[in-house]
Amino acid sequence: MAKNGRKGVVWLMSLVALVGVLVLADRGAAWAAEDAIAGKVAEKAQERKIQMSGEPEVTVEGFPFLTQVFGGEYRAIRISMKDVAMEGITLSSLDVRATKVQATLGDLIDGKGDFRAGHVTGDATVPYRAVQELIGVDGAEISGQNGKLLIEAPFDYGAGRVTAVVRADVSVDAGAVKVDVDGASLKEGKLPSYAQSALDRFAKRFSRKIPLPALPYGLKVEGATVTSAGLVARASVANVPLS
Repeated sequence: MAKNGRKGVVWLMSLVALVGVLVLADRGAAWAAEDAIAGKVAEKAQERKIQMSGEPEVTVEGFPFLTQVFGGEYRAIRISMKDVAMEGITLSSLDVRATKVQATLGDLIDGKGDFRAGHVTGDATVPYRAVQELIGVDGAEISGQNGKLLIEAPFDYGAGRVTAVVRADVSVDAGAVKVDVDGASLKEGKLPSYAQSALDRFAKRFSRKIPLPALPYGLKVEGATVTSAGLVARASVANVPLS
């Protein structure tokens, strides 16, 4: 009995070791693919005159990785880029997720061949400092609160200069972020009734469209939200080539 017990322990330990080796091999292959894809994404970005901070961070989702390699379809590939400068606008981040990617491992690593993603989504974050430059009003400070865009700017009226707080909603129109002012008040104190119409006219100056750069992979902007980090434009595209 003791001998059989020892054999069982040895067998179990061998099995655990084998599983560990297989897991390490699987993760090693995934890490190698992620590193190669990151290099190719950075190379393609340079070709398109897109600048970014460091190399993109790539994650191939799903486990095991090697079964996806053998099947030729990858559940999802996430690509995260920081400080992405394109067409005169610097995004603080651009996060892309491609699902149902069909490719051989060689094509995926080399960036060659005809391989496609069934669906691609992307979040492009425009920081408030960039929004401030695009709005172009001296002294304006922009932030977000409760899903609204808040614009603090100096406002002059008959009795002097005060700080106005303009509230605005954001949406998407023809690929641009549309800013619609829906009200204004003073940061401190109360405005005399005779000056309210002047404040309303001042606030309307901030209603405008903010152009967005053409995003990689043909991503089309569909919506925008206000977050603590900036304006986030959400985009997607279906059945798109990634090579």
